[in-house]
Amino acid sequence: SPAPAESAPPMPPAPVDDFDGAVFRDCINCPDLAEIEPGSAFAADGVATVSGVNFTAPFALSRREITFDQWQACVAGGGCRAYSPADAGWGRGKRPVVNVSYADAQSYVDWLSKETGRRYRLPTAAEWIYAAHAGRAGDYAFGDPSPQKANYDGGAGARRQKTTPTGSFSPSAYGLYDMNGNVAEWVDGCADNPANSGAMCAERIAMGGGWDSPASAITADSRATRPGS
Repeated sequence: SPAPAESAPPMPPAPVDDFDGAVFRDCINCPDLAEIEPGSAFAADGVATVSGVNFTAPFALSRREITFDQWQACVAGGGCRAYSPADAGWGRGKRPVVNVSYADAQSYVDWLSKETGRRYRLPTAAEWIYAAHAGRAGDYAFGDPSPQKANYDGGAGARRQKTTPTGSFSPSAYGLYDMNGNVAEWVDGCADNPANSGAMCAERIAMGGGWDSPASAITADSRATRPGS
């Protein structure tokens, strides 16, 4: 007889958003943004060339992974190359958009720039890592991950085998959700030179790991490489 289907771990209680009112957005369909304060980037084992980077001015980062709803708003607004990515049968809405290439992600931030009149772009690897390291002392990425803290492949009984809606787990000290697990996130720069912003690349960088990544691949320094352009 077939083996019984594996049951997914229960979801944690919905997190309270203590950052409500302390973040901002530039349009009704734009992502919520959090301001990241100036400082020095941590050394990163996976992307060693970003160590020692100093940020002399604040920058903003989307608090959540971009959702299917937000992607559809871009398509409806004439952007995102009119591309409607498949959802793998997991559902759309507030789940993070999947099956998007680096070029697709770039088309989304280009649309945001046009929509708002402000400059939107993908973060650099250094910016992403710096933001992900906020609240290091209490961050599970440097301790013991669990299915109550992230969506990843923790082995039998600790994996969900699909994405979860964005913001399902507690945010970081900067109010950022899902920096570890759920879906990997594109950053600017090339795999062989993360500081090479805006260049053509043989391989691109995706940070943070996803729902199918092991615990070792969802730390704030973890990266994956994908064919680039």
